[in-house]
Amino acid sequence: MVRAHGAPQRARKWNKPPCWRVLSAMMGKSSVRGCRKARCAALMVVALASALLVARSAAAALGTLTPTATAPTANPPAPRGAQAPGTVCDPCPPFRFFRDDARAVFTAPLQWQRPEWRSAMRKALVVAGTMAFVDASARDRVQQQRTASTDRIADVFEPFGNRYAAGVLLGYGLAGWIGDRPASRSVAIDGASSVAIAAGLIVPAFKKLTGRSRPWADAGASDFHPLNGGESFPSGHTAAAFALAGTVAAHAKRRWIKGLAYGVASMVAYSRVESDAHFVSDVTAGAMIGVGVAKQVASVNATRAPRGMRPRRRARKSSQSALPPPPGL
Repeated sequence: MVRAHGAPQRARKWNKPPCWRVLSAMMGKSSVRGCRKARCAALMVVALASALLVARSAAAALGTLTPTATAPTANPPAPRGAQAPGTVCDPCPPFRFFRDDARAVFTAPLQWQRPEWRSAMRKALVVAGTMAFVDASARDRVQQQRTASTDRIADVFEPFGNRYAAGVLLGYGLAGWIGDRPASRSVAIDGASSVAIAAGLIVPAFKKLTGRSRPWADAGASDFHPLNGGESFPSGHTAAAFALAGTVAAHAKRRWIKGLAYGVASMVAYSRVESDAHFVSDVTAGAMIGVGVAKQVASVNATRAPRGMRPRRRARKSSQSALPPPPGL
């Protein structure tokens, strides 16, 4: 059918991404209305972690996990919210892990000493210097060298900052729970929390506060409209990619795995600059946010109770040690 000359064109509908359909089925359409790209991916990560934890809680309720024996009543009760090492969380509320990790990340600056504050100031100066002296010239150079080949490379790596990150976490989660691998379970839980905190909480707040215009708007590298502007600073894709890479590196023992994780995250940052969606300072700040959150979450969970993520054989061992000794010994 040929449209008559001058006939009005129909409005182009927005093609809903896969994460919108999944979240609509799990949380309802009203909860994810207006969901876009990185924000949708962050919600997808939170929903994915919640689904994994709900599945594990259901398995524990059905008796597939052996609960630990309670300690003798003579021992004083543990503080509220505390958990003894080696015990199984039976069952765990889905968002308890994310809540505890977010609290640890946002309260960490209150416990910083002079070295931590100096490190934060150096990173802030690096970002500020990049804004002032690098952004404009780097953007012009990258766009002048942009070709069809660089576009294809960017298209390959850019999804690792949103939907591919959710797929990686899902793979680690399945390998951890089905294959009984504690390290994979830790990567899935810590990675989901890190990506959600970095790309779902911290980055949107900075975007709103700074209001920096996108490079493709041709408004310059110093065009800021706080609380009522663009969403260029910092990069959410880069923050999510480096949060995932930092989590994998924190749990990996082989150097090539760490290098591969950070290499893919660096290519995500390049893809955002190459597509003219961000300045160099945007991806630099996003990388710092992602790595910082991932390291904080991993360090807190390394010193915290296992949160029900340890193998079942360790839980049985701890339960046997918790039993009172036989009489006469």
